[in-house]
Amino acid sequence: MSHSPDGFSYEKWVEGLAAGRSFVTTGPMLFAQVNERPPGETFRPVGGPARYRVNGTVVSEEPLAFIEVLHNGIAVRTIMPRNREGLEGARESSFDTEITTEGSGWIAVRCWEERPGGRFRWAHTAPWHIEVPGKPPRPRAEEKAFLIERMKLEIERSRDRLPPEAQAENERALAAYERLETEEEDAAIARTARAPRNDRELRDWLENMIWHHGFTIEEVRAATGLTSAEIRAAQERHGIHATNRPAFATDAPLRVLPYPGGRHPRTGFLDGALCPQRDTKCSVFTPWDNRSYVVVDVPEALWSNLGLTYLAHEHIETIWTKADTVLEPMEWNRHVDGSLDFERTLPNGIVFGTRVVPGRDAVRMESWLRNGTTNVLTGLRLQNCVMLKAAKGFHAQTGQNKVLRAPYAACRSEDGRRWVITAWDPLDGVWQNPPVPCMHSNGRLADCPPGQTVRARGWLWFYDGTDVAAELDRIEKTRWRSDSQSPHSGTASARLR
Repeated sequence: MSHSPDGFSYEKWVEGLAAGRSFVTTGPMLFAQVNERPPGETFRPVGGPARYRVNGTVVSEEPLAFIEVLHNGIAVRTIMPRNREGLEGARESSFDTEITTEGSGWIAVRCWEERPGGRFRWAHTAPWHIEVPGKPPRPRAEEKAFLIERMKLEIERSRDRLPPEAQAENERALAAYERLETEEEDAAIARTARAPRNDRELRDWLENMIWHHGFTIEEVRAATGLTSAEIRAAQERHGIHATNRPAFATDAPLRVLPYPGGRHPRTGFLDGALCPQRDTKCSVFTPWDNRSYVVVDVPEALWSNLGLTYLAHEHIETIWTKADTVLEPMEWNRHVDGSLDFERTLPNGIVFGTRVVPGRDAVRMESWLRNGTTNVLTGLRLQNCVMLKAAKGFHAQTGQNKVLRAPYAACRSEDGRRWVITAWDPLDGVWQNPPVPCMHSNGRLADCPPGQTVRARGWLWFYDGTDVAAELDRIEKTRWRSDSQSPHSGTASARLR
């Protein structure tokens, strides 16, 4: 679609298309502007960070799932639209937000319209360009990784087919891509990287990242802060390469590992989880694909009568950020039986922790809170997030593959043959967030007097089958909640989308 505000003609349509005043669509009509200018506009800000107002409307046949504002390919704003009925049954959704950028790059808007059967219709604008003198655009880490892996593939594929001078050119291209500096390597590494304390710890994390999570060198660098040369030297020293990845037993308990950071666990709605911390995140690998995993954040957030008492990323203020108090990084403890646990003491004396125990049939979780303050703690709620980005077949940004039947939240694979299921007891509520994509069964803790401890328990199941209702009935009969506190009704609760 090309914008022709002064009336349609073929010449004006082609002129608008050439100028970038356009959007592509499979259904929704997306009309957007940035600072009151159409797509294709070039902004040349001076004097530091610049603010851009992004607004417009979408006309769609079915309600929109969400709208995203992109900056250099990253969704920096996710808008849950308010759909209102328009003429002839169409829906009209408006959006209005602001973003702040620094340096050169581009902005775009896209939207998603859900259809029956889990299908999507979508629309995507052409970009608005930003040109800042002395600050040229640089590739994202994912783009750099793609170029590197593609060049490695070309070198291997052409090894016996191209003459030496052509292969040498490919090798030079690979070296040039590996030397590229990315925006993430400047900002994210400085903010989130954690250098291993010794060589033994470095070896363990390399096994975790490269053998289990399939990290690239750039992702290892983002997680550790080490240079590419230091990482490659450690790989050689310890013999840890993607090519010698060991086979993992299929008849063993489910594989559970600390999530290493360095790769954002979300696909979208990244503005709702800035600077994610690995402290409370663990990866649970699926039984049918040893490279696929879900990231479980237990807990992602902890509420009490004091306010938001803990948050595993930067997004909104907690009682600690309001007090300018920085919480020190924390790591999971790993045990020989494959289980993980941690315990964190907050500055006011509250202690909370989680234990994750893998079995062959499910993963069992328990979270606890010990009240080290002098007052009764009330309104205690745990937001527990299961992120599906890295689980092949479960990563669609839609709500149509989810079933919410309190206390259960379940996600169906694309082929309809498998399910990931989670539940917590006592229950605070179940919900899901398509842009992430993720699902929640959140825990509630009883009021806790000083010196006392309260607990909630959760499970994560993997079901190979199509009748999820029957599977939920079967799970319910196992009396998995029998040793928990009395379940709550699961009514609406505070949440972070």
